[in-house]
Amino acid sequence: SFRVKGMLPLLFLSLFLSIGSILAIVRSPDDQLLLVQVVIRHADRAAMHGFATNISEEVFFRGNGELSDEGIDNAYKQGEDYRKRYVDTGFIDDRMLTNQISIRSSSVPRVLMSAASFTSALFNKTDGGSTRISPIFTKPTEEDPLLVPPLDCLDGWDDVVEKYGLPSPKNVEKSAVNRGRSMKKTRKHAQALVAILKKEMPEECKMVPPDLIETIVAELPNTQISLPTEWIPCAQNGAKKLIFKYIELLAGAGDDFNLQRLQRTAGLLTATLLDNMASMLNCSLTDCEEPKLRVYYTHDINVLASAFIFDSIYLFNNKTPAFSSSLVFELRNGKFGPYVNIFLKNGQDAEFVESDLCENGKDCSLDTIVELTKPYAIHEPAKCKMTEDEVEPTTKAISGIQSYLALFIILSLISFLDL
Repeated sequence: SFRVKGMLPLLFLSLFLSIGSILAIVRSPDDQLLLVQVVIRHADRAAMHGFATNISEEVFFRGNGELSDEGIDNAYKQGEDYRKRYVDTGFIDDRMLTNQISIRSSSVPRVLMSAASFTSALFNKTDGGSTRISPIFTKPTEEDPLLVPPLDCLDGWDDVVEKYGLPSPKNVEKSAVNRGRSMKKTRKHAQALVAILKKEMPEECKMVPPDLIETIVAELPNTQISLPTEWIPCAQNGAKKLIFKYIELLAGAGDDFNLQRLQRTAGLLTATLLDNMASMLNCSLTDCEEPKLRVYYTHDINVLASAFIFDSIYLFNNKTPAFSSSLVFELRNGKFGPYVNIFLKNGQDAEFVESDLCENGKDCSLDTIVELTKPYAIHEPAKCKMTEDEVEPTTKAISGIQSYLALFIILSLISFLDL
């Protein structure tokens, strides 16, 4: 009896290893790739506010928030890497068949331009030498909660107000009236940014003007610009971590988890990704046609929020997503059924890095992924409380850190938050 009891742990261990081996077979290289979906950030742009050097304005001649020429080139390079992975291997026809690919983009110019450059690198040219570019679908910004998160919503900020001790709406309104200032300058995400900059500014960034924190991160990758030497450590590390923290807060992810904000930023996108997978599986049982490659060109906050929902945010190492950063969702059919594998390609110079979603015997079956993401997936836009006299158009509030860094100086001067 003793010998049998002593062997039980070994039997359970053996059973566990056998199960792990079975799960490993699910991810065989011979598994059938059914669908590839990409959630990707626009390419290199100028900062949303200000310039860091005396030549920056000339280099970024299209203006703040617009793509640089290097950004256009880098979006093309990113497209070339995707071509090698999915077109040159035969998964997608290199002649560009419109029923095989779907490109959807935010209507913001830098995103549309990135999508066009990326797509132009995917396929062979015509016999006449013209570039083949897939149709790019878009919607007006104010009608596109899928790819342009409505950050101006006034509700869903209670946790942020409490964490950073932000003034209550009544106090802010009274203060604004007394000082003759507009409530447009006191939105919760702008207030939270000021609090973060005040409370958590990295030591290596304290010599950088606060309103240039995002600027130096945006200009650092550009080969034509040389930042002041003393600013480079901040641009390479501290500033990227600071922006990551702010975007994470906007998304309602990570340490600032908030279901309401998270559903606003990536709930529709999550449901769309899952619906596309289900449709592709249904098509594998019939002869219907579904795109094999779907690309969603969007902003950093959508990429980060999606990474959190699909349990892959750790791949960013607490640094803001690089320009042209992309999450790749591969739906495959294995011996034991369909499963999902996720990769991060964090910029055009980065490799495809596999998440641990399917590693170490983990269950990454489609059913498990659906359960994992069920709390966040929504099929209708999340409710948003906002009033016309308090909020500017959403077009001025997209893409993570954006122009709110400019408010740091403004809010400091008018002492809304007693800085």
